[in-house]
Amino acid sequence: MRGNYTHQVDNPEVFLRFDLTEGICWFPQMVSKWLREISLDLVAHYPNASTTALQELISKWLSFPADKIAIGNGSDELIEIIPQLFLNPGDECVVVTPTFFRFAEASNRAGASIRQINLRIDDRFTWTPKVIKKFELELKRPKVKLIWLASPNNPTGVSVPSHVLEMAVNSRKMVVLDKVLNGFSTELQSAAKLISDHENLIVLSGFSKTFGLPGLRLGFALSSTSNAKLLRDRRLSFSISGISVFLLRRLLESLINKEIRPSSTHVHNLRRKWLEIELRKLRAIKLVSNSTTNLLLLQSCRKKQLFEELKKNGVLATDLNELAGVAGLGLVRISVRSQKENEVLVKKLKKLKE
Repeated sequence: MRGNYTHQVDNPEVFLRFDLTEGICWFPQMVSKWLREISLDLVAHYPNASTTALQELISKWLSFPADKIAIGNGSDELIEIIPQLFLNPGDECVVVTPTFFRFAEASNRAGASIRQINLRIDDRFTWTPKVIKKFELELKRPKVKLIWLASPNNPTGVSVPSHVLEMAVNSRKMVVLDKVLNGFSTELQSAAKLISDHENLIVLSGFSKTFGLPGLRLGFALSSTSNAKLLRDRRLSFSISGISVFLLRRLLESLINKEIRPSSTHVHNLRRKWLEIELRKLRAIKLVSNSTTNLLLLQSCRKKQLFEELKKNGVLATDLNELAGVAGLGLVRISVRSQKENEVLVKKLKKLKE
């Protein structure tokens, strides 16, 4: 499985950046205030290796038991740990592609092989009856021990149908549901309800996309008490900095006290729909997925590589030309940004020749 696109250029700062799956922080003044409160002690001493205080705050925020929560250095650390805990060399895991490359990467490192189910570009990466049937057959394979699902999915922005998720958890295989692209409390609480009846489910989320704070490098898992303990026991003692812990505590306290209210999804949807309308007017490129998120997939209407064409025009997108499931199709992923940034992007895209 290929597709590590985390390092594309050495000088990303000189580009108009649409390559990262970062949300937009809608409370920057509060973050600035918290940063001014940081003391020397936070960097002059080792951070607290215990995550109990953060677990209790997330518990209050989500109304979910603290002992069923594990904290990680981003969900990325948890993605790395999960295969180490639940896979042995020779086991198989199911990955529905295209998706986040780290699922397969971490599983391969644990010695597992990948059972790949491809969502098709001609179907705009939706779950067709044919795909669902193949998924159902894969769940019956004795060697399959772990199923990776992302809803909404990265990079397509398409959600997993609820009956497909139920099919997965009812298989009694270990299921990881990545909810990083939609980490609002109501969405997480809805997914977490399944955990009470299915100890084989792990729900992942974090603060990079929904809250626009990827630099915190903080993610968390919701699961059964035993699974959460396994995750906590396996993580590195000091994988989370004292500064990140301090800022997350401030964020969670503000969410609990309703000093910060969820960002309006209406505004995000309006920006995405505006950008989709403008992109459909262009003859040089086409939209190829039915995204419900701030991620959009584009393809050149010509044979040229769209990533390189955009780069020549000062725009950095995510090159997906080596990502499993869409390799060789010349796709790029862009993230919906502020209205001003989106307008600049459209102007640059209009310069591309048909």
